[in-house]
Amino acid sequence: MGRDTINPRVDRRHFLLAVTALAGGSLLPGSLAAFSKSESDTGNTLSPTLIGDQMKIVSVIADIIIPETDTPGATSAGVPAYIDRALSAWLLPSETTNLLDGLNQFSAQNPSFLTSTAAEQKAIIRSLDSRLSDLPKELLFYRQLKELVLIGYYTSEPGAEIELSFDPVPGGYVPFTTDETVKAWAT
Repeated sequence: MGRDTINPRVDRRHFLLAVTALAGGSLLPGSLAAFSKSESDTGNTLSPTLIGDQMKIVSVIADIIIPETDTPGATSAGVPAYIDRALSAWLLPSETTNLLDGLNQFSAQNPSFLTSTAAEQKAIIRSLDSRLSDLPKELLFYRQLKELVLIGYYTSEPGAEIELSFDPVPGGYVPFTTDETVKAWAT
């Protein structure tokens, strides 16, 4: 089977889904659904879920979490659009509501966030990061948002092929022959 017949994004997403399941399913249920639906839903057009300043805030936060360096940042990798798609198509309604409510509360608590300097914006997000394990209820959305940023980035083409080392078939082919005297391998 040639490389042109394999879709590495589907394989990578299924791999990440399997690894997450083995690790105890620590992702949100809707995030798991996003892995399995993301390739099959690409033809559907949905109304945006993030409207007005919500998309701008998500874009700023995503770029603070994964800034542009010698590799593309979160916005360049299409993470805000991925998050909008996840909210409208893949996440559970309660997860979408929690994130949108959290964004609205964050915006109300930080009304000048979008007009603040980059240093001030980073300080606000670093403050959230430093309290990630004990965020107050009204800021729990940030944990979910950060998870979506990381999933969106590292499953994007720039995240997987530029930031990470991408090899559709790791290692070379090494033939292994068996006969009835060789036991099966278990790890």
